[in-house]
Parts: sequence; structure tokens; C-alpha cells
Amino acid sequence: MNNRVVAALKQVLTSSTTPRLDNFPISANIVIQIITTMRNIINISLPPELTKKVQQEVKTGNYASISEFFRHLLRTHELAEELKKARNNFDRRKNWKILKSLKDLR
Repeated sequence: MNNRVVAALKQVLTSSTTPRLDNFPISANIVIQIITTMRNIINISLPPELTKKVQQEVKTGNYASISEFFRHLLRTHELAEELKKARNNFDRRKNWKILKSLKDLR
């Protein structure tokens, strides 16, 4: 990294105000955009047997990283919650007719 890029990054990381990107070299603009779009980091503790399961799932190639595994897990959880709500709404409807055969459709 050249000195201008390093200086620009130091300014961004230590500044309490939003720096002006038009004064920075192009490569610094790219790095700054990557830094400002980073995701939040959450640390979790898992027992050894769950850690092994997660690592095995990643090794199978289904997930690019452990983070991707947990993102997929959260998305699946959200879908399960939506399905649960839909089932509850379905069960609340009244006057359902129970069909004993296809003739009951007539």
C-alpha cells in the first residue's frame, strides 16, 4: 500500500467526523467503502460437539464459511417462524368442512 493510502486510512479510522473521500487516492476510496460496509460481528460460544458439526458442514462445501452457515441458519429460522404464523392463521378459520371423499366436493 502506498503512503497516501495508508495516510487516508489512518485519517478515516481515527477521525470522529466523516472524511471527504474526494481528496483520497482511488484505491483508498475502495478500501474505505469496504470498511464502511462491513457487517456487525457477533461472537458465540458453542460446546465442542456443536463446533465439530458446524465445521463439518462447512467442510462439505455447502457453505463458504462458518459465518455463512449461521446466516443460512438464521434465514431458515425466519422462514420457519413465517410458516408457524401461517399455520396459526390457517387453524383460526372456522366452518371448515371435512371431506370424507371426493364426492363431498360437489
